[in-house]
Amino acid sequence: MLPEDKKRVKVLNKIKERTHIINAADLIAKELPPIRWAVKEIIPAGLCVLIGRPKTGKSSLTLGIALAVATGGVALGKIGTEGGNVLYLALEDTERRIQQRVRTIGYGDSDLSRIDFVFSIPRQNEGGLTFIEDWLNKHKNTRLIVIDTLQKFRKPRVPNTNVYEDDYETLSSVKNLADKREVAILFLHHEKKSRDQEDFINNASGSAAITGVADIVILL
Repeated sequence: MLPEDKKRVKVLNKIKERTHIINAADLIAKELPPIRWAVKEIIPAGLCVLIGRPKTGKSSLTLGIALAVATGGVALGKIGTEGGNVLYLALEDTERRIQQRVRTIGYGDSDLSRIDFVFSIPRQNEGGLTFIEDWLNKHKNTRLIVIDTLQKFRKPRVPNTNVYEDDYETLSSVKNLADKREVAILFLHHEKKSRDQEDFINNASGSAAITGVADIVILL
């Protein structure tokens, strides 16, 4: 084999290691595991973005959902959850405020051993995502990770760069982790000042990549 042929084979082998291909007939015949839900029919494993204006109750709503998942209870008043561990990044809150909210919601006397709160963490590109992955390694039964908010966790924008590409890279790395670990990761995000009445997907602050990458988009 000529040197250039050996080099080509080596390159192709590396490409194959990073490529996932399956024949359509095999895909249709394949028995895939059922979808894992944090909240049945609403928040599945994958990346979810909850959009809302400031002071409209995003954090309180999400905290109630997280507590329901951690206790295997009922979310939103009537929807069953698959109980499991929860990691809640309350990056815009304090211990006192979370304590008050937990008690107000009615979980003050519940067993909350399956939910951990984080109030400060390095940004995504500075070790934040690595921290989450390490936490997942120690909590195999995790159902839900809440990141409140996207802006507090993502890497800072670099001036004069493509906003869409920046958002896509940020969200994709988080989605990849959610898909790999089959866990729901829920970002809280802000809404644009002017609301699009025809298509709620357009109401997320930032570029279309934020809602484009997400598996589920919820507008509050």
